[in-house]
Amino acid sequence: MNWTIESAKQHFTEVINKAAQEPQPVFSESGLVAAIIVDAQTFNKFQQWQFTQQRSISNAFKELRQLCIEENYYLELPNRYDRENAFIISEP
Repeated sequence: MNWTIESAKQHFTEVINKAAQEPQPVFSESGLVAAIIVDAQTFNKFQQWQFTQQRSISNAFKELRQLCIEENYYLELPNRYDRENAFIISEP
């Protein structure tokens, strides 16, 4: 069933009971989805998935280094050299 915010308020218990079977979208007056009500188990699974998706840049580089080791990949870097710096004032 398509619930409006007002009808979801009036039939809150029914919305919750139906959410145990399948997600219940709640629409705003403009017809856009304002919320989706799901059962607690589905929400917990989502939170667990979301937690596994959060990575730091540090962890991403650790994974990249490990992949390079596993694939026997070596990135050759060119020799570094100093460039002229316009902000350094040289003494005559």
